Amino acid sequence: MAGRLKRISGMFELIAFTGYGGAGKDEAAKPLIEAGYSRGCFGDIIKGQVDPLIRKYFGFSAFTEDRAQKTRIRRTLESWGEDNYDSIFKSFFDTLPAKCVNTRLCRLREAEEWVTRGGIVVEIRRPGVIPETEWAQTQMTALRQANVIHDVIENDGTLADLSAKVLSLIGNNK
Repeated sequence: MAGRLKRISGMFELIAFTGYGGAGKDEAAKPLIEAGYSRGCFGDIIKGQVDPLIRKYFGFSAFTEDRAQKTRIRRTLESWGEDNYDSIFKSFFDTLPAKCVNTRLCRLREAEEWVTRGGIVVEIRRPGVIPETEWAQTQMTALRQANVIHDVIENDGTLADLSAKVLSLIGNNK
C-alpha cells in the first residue's frame, strides 16, 4: 500500500474486514452486529462444507474457537476454499443480506465483487500479528496491491477502542 488511505466517511451497509488471523476481525464485527448488521463470511460456508470431515478425522468441529485447533485445520480450510471457490463464491453472494458485515474477506475476486455491490473493505491490523500461512500472506498482498482496501483500523487498544473505531464507519460514535 503506497501510503495511508484517506479515511472513509458516511453510512455503509456492506462492510468487509480483512486482515490476518488473530487481528480482531470477529471482535470488530460485534458492534456492527449489535447495530443490526448480519454477519457473513466465506469461511462459514467452507467450514460448513468440511465440518463432517474435520469432526471425523480431527475429533473437533471446523467451527472451533480454540487457537491450536484452528491452526491444525487452517491449511485444510484454505485448500478447500480454493478447490471449491466458484461454488462458495456463488453461494455467498446469492444469499448476501442487504446490511452485512463480512468478517473475513480474503481474496481479490471477493473484494472486487464486494465493492461492485457498494461495499467497503477495511483492514484490521494488530501489533505483533503476522500471517499464519504463506497463502494468507499472498492474499493480503494481492488486496493491498489492487488498492481495494478503503481504510485500515489499528487494533492497538482496548475492545472499547476497537468498537469506537468500527462504529465510526457507520457514523455512530458511542
